[in-house]
Amino acid sequence: MPEWIFEAAGLAGVVVYLGGYALLQAGIIRGTGYLYASLNIIAASLVLVSLSENFNLSSALIQSSWIIISIVGITRFYLINRGVRFSDEELELLSETLPLSPRSDARRFFDAGHWEDL
Repeated sequence: MPEWIFEAAGLAGVVVYLGGYALLQAGIIRGTGYLYASLNIIAASLVLVSLSENFNLSSALIQSSWIIISIVGITRFYLINRGVRFSDEELELLSETLPLSPRSDARRFFDAGHWEDL
């Protein structure tokens, strides 16, 4: 394969890393969901591809660690949210008042109060 492909993969990885981090710091995406961890997996994978041409053990260990940590984060987020259930009324309230709230936080909010139909 041409060397420029590996170089392009590495540069794309850097763009995804920095873009994801910039979006996180700007408040556009959250660090508690699938998107940020997925961006880290994509970025680390692209950088690993670039390292296959010019291998560096330290860099490979860092990228592999990012992938593993991100997979653990995605798994943790899935396990936290898989059991979260809402009634039809709660879903309606959630979509109207807390559309950006993580499901687990919304469930804790709903469980904290005593709800009355008036």
